[in-house]
Amino acid sequence: MIKKLLASIPFKVDSFHEIDFQGDPGAYYYKILSQNNSFFIKIYERTRETDFNNEVSNYDLLAEKIKNLPKRHYYSKYDEYNYIIYDFIDGESLYSKNNNGELNQEYYTKLIKNIAQTQSIINSDLKTQTTLEWFKKEFIINVQGNSSIKSELFEAYKQVDRIVQDIVAKYPGIYSDRNPRNVLISKTGQLFNIDFEVLFKCSPIFDFIKLTRNGTDFIEPPSVFSEKLHIFSRQQELALFKKFIKDIYNNPEHNLSVVSAEYLSYIYDTCSLFVHLLYIGYCSSELSRQENTVKYNRQKYHLLSAIDSVDKIINSANNREKSSFMSLKLLLKKICLNQNGVLSLNNQL
Repeated sequence: MIKKLLASIPFKVDSFHEIDFQGDPGAYYYKILSQNNSFFIKIYERTRETDFNNEVSNYDLLAEKIKNLPKRHYYSKYDEYNYIIYDFIDGESLYSKNNNGELNQEYYTKLIKNIAQTQSIINSDLKTQTTLEWFKKEFIINVQGNSSIKSELFEAYKQVDRIVQDIVAKYPGIYSDRNPRNVLISKTGQLFNIDFEVLFKCSPIFDFIKLTRNGTDFIEPPSVFSEKLHIFSRQQELALFKKFIKDIYNNPEHNLSVVSAEYLSYIYDTCSLFVHLLYIGYCSSELSRQENTVKYNRQKYHLLSAIDSVDKIINSANNREKSSFMSLKLLLKKICLNQNGVLSLNNQL
């Protein structure tokens, strides 16, 4: 396949080899050498044509505002595949650097500014996806089991979503799926964003949460790898979150410097809960691309983290809100995982 595909591109290919890229696990990546220039090609199966189209159009939109994107040279369709050719970035992902102990807070300061730049396209014709729609699509449809319990879970989340929506309304913007795997750092220290399939109007707070959750290979059980996933201490996370809000919004209406630490934590933990729930659903939809042990560990981590976030919220929420989160917590505890990482629901606590 790859030889025929590369023969169709509009320049001579001297050599190529597949690379293990840190971005989208559902695409194929090859490094191409052509007349002493290096490129990488990202290949989608035709079943992911929507993702391919989104990446092309979102790149065009972002390139007008943001300078740290790899240069795109060409994109087209061939047989059962769609592909895009970019400059090859000689370096490694932020995910790899963090795992290698090279944590540099300067990277995060730059990324916060980068996310702030993204907000300048808020008036563009972007997809709008509510958190409730997102939750239903990514989580609910990927859970197997008792349909009545499934409906009960959705109804419980709808109560919590009113609170999530209130936060999104206060801190609106563009969500662009920034996370450590989607950030490349060149050997000269320059940051590049990759993967542009997701870009819609929501809240950039979810980008920030993902950036501070580094991810892992999930080979080890949650009790072993949990420390690796949190890049910063909670105190550092909240301090960086306050800076994030200031840099993104920079107006008195969103000023968190005068609010209590408890309210700051409340916003942070509510958004963290939402992100962990999304990852639970996302992992379920990606089961065929992961080993069984990885599936199970990854699901287990996000499920435990979602429940932990709920506990933190309950401890800080007012009496009117606690009942909604308590109902959600009880239902999350009904979620079962088999050793293949498949989510299901039952009637047993």
